[in-house]
Amino acid sequence: MVEHKICNSCRHQIKREHTFCMHCGVSQNKEINCPTCHSPIAGDTNFCTKCGNKTTAKTKDSNLNLILVMVLTSIVISLALRIPIQRVVFFFVPVVIIWIVHSLLKKIEES
Repeated sequence: MVEHKICNSCRHQIKREHTFCMHCGVSQNKEINCPTCHSPIAGDTNFCTKCGNKTTAKTKDSNLNLILVMVLTSIVISLALRIPIQRVVFFFVPVVIIWIVHSLLKKIEES
């Protein structure tokens, strides 16, 4: 019987003997920390055992994925509604600024 564990990064189920995730490629030997209290946690837990906060790990690429979605959305809106791409991009600029400020404030709050 094959034992499984949860990937530290993407949370997919992988074989216990794998040192790298077959879904996202992240090394499983790295220790991960709780995003709130920064105590070490196991990759297969959903909640921190010290502070009780949810420990779902986000990949570093999640921010890039969000930007990619915004760019693709801009292109689709521009093509579908026949609006110049500049107008659609200028609509997303305030959204990106708000998102960046929110991310920075969240990091400051966590530290």
